[in-house]
Amino acid sequence: MAGEYEDKYLLLRDENTALKKKKNEQEATIKRMFTKLAMIEETMKKKRQVEEKNNQDDPAHENALHWVDDWCVCTETGGNRSAAVVPVRRDLDTEKFVLALKNENTVLRKKNQSLMEKNRWLEEQVRQPRASKRHNTAPTPTAQKKGAARNEVTGKNGGFAGSTLEKQTESARKLHRDTFSGDLEVALKKRVVIAEKQLVKLRQENEQLRANGNRPLLKPRRDNNEDSGPSDGDEDAKGIEGATASSLELNQMKRELRDRQAQLAILNARYDNLESNALAEREIQEKTLGQMEQMNRQVHKLRTQLQDVIMEKEELEIRLSKTGDQEKDITLLREQNRRLEERMTSLCESPFINDAFQRKERIDKLFDLEKLTQQQKTTITHMTEENQKLQVIIRELQSNIKHMKQAKDRVEQDLELMKQHLMEERNSRSLEAIKLAPNVAVSRPEPLSIVRPTTPVPQYRAPEKRDACSSPLNVNQSPKKHSAPSTNM
Repeated sequence: MAGEYEDKYLLLRDENTALKKKKNEQEATIKRMFTKLAMIEETMKKKRQVEEKNNQDDPAHENALHWVDDWCVCTETGGNRSAAVVPVRRDLDTEKFVLALKNENTVLRKKNQSLMEKNRWLEEQVRQPRASKRHNTAPTPTAQKKGAARNEVTGKNGGFAGSTLEKQTESARKLHRDTFSGDLEVALKKRVVIAEKQLVKLRQENEQLRANGNRPLLKPRRDNNEDSGPSDGDEDAKGIEGATASSLELNQMKRELRDRQAQLAILNARYDNLESNALAEREIQEKTLGQMEQMNRQVHKLRTQLQDVIMEKEELEIRLSKTGDQEKDITLLREQNRRLEERMTSLCESPFINDAFQRKERIDKLFDLEKLTQQQKTTITHMTEENQKLQVIIRELQSNIKHMKQAKDRVEQDLELMKQHLMEERNSRSLEAIKLAPNVAVSRPEPLSIVRPTTPVPQYRAPEKRDACSSPLNVNQSPKKHSAPSTNM
């Protein structure tokens, strides 16, 4: 009995330690997941801060945000349009995974508590038979033989024989039936044998008492048959004494019989009680075996669930590796939602300040517009100054061009005059040559000359040369230099 309870206790303790290890592993995984989530949240906060700084630097983005805020205010203050709430996408897969891990952790804790209670109950059951064995006497040789046979059976089995769960449970039930019922049957048989011996002794004593009670009655009859001497009075007295003695003995025998019958009834009641206790113990043992089977099934289920959880964990890790691109969208949406929520809370807390907010926004817009107008005015003035400078330069250039044209016209006139003068000189020279050579047989054909009506030129004046700035150049040219090229030609 004690050995089997100890084996059960050891098995349940091993299962309890295994479940504790699994629980610790799952708690470690949950802590890791929480640390990962904390890291992700920190990165998201940093990104938000960086983006807020960038947004503060960009005025166009601020104007867009002001426009979005104005639109939200209009929708809240009574516009016909409905307020558009930006939905925030949550990572539902990670949340489901965390909830599943929490549920499994609670289930494992409950199972751990139930196993601890079962261990305590088994320890109490192990202690009870030890205490009962201390009070009981030494075992009989038959009980020793049965105990040895039981140990041999357990040694041969070496646990529960069979590969499958059904075979193991059947062998365990057989072992429990052989072992747990053996000691009780031996004790009950001992008590039955003792009761039977006591009954035999009582019967023998009853027979002896009856024989002893019949002997004094037979002795006076023999005396009367042998010696017919005594009188009738003596015979009557002796008969009365014998009757009283026999009646007393009969009363004693009846009392003893009643006592023995009461003892038999007590023994029968004890036997029935022991039988009921044995049946109850067998039922308890069968229930414990059923619970063990259920626990084994639950262990198998938990193993399968752990494998599924591991697969889901791997898939979630892959998804987490792929969520880098989606974090930016999430951060933007969260920032927008946060700003809108802050605006909503501020407006809900102080609805009468809505007009003040609008006025403030209008004033800010006016200040921005004034700044823009000032900047534009400065740019316009600068451009006008540059335009005036350019117009002055253009006028100067136009005047220079006019002077150049005038100089060009003058030069052309001078050239025409020079050409006329050269033609006249050539004609005069040719006439002189003809006059000097009258004897020439064949005269050369005179070159054709176009005579134009010339105006009388009182004096020849050399043209003044001018530079690009229309300043005359004083160059004294001799008339010999003008005549030289004509002769060469």
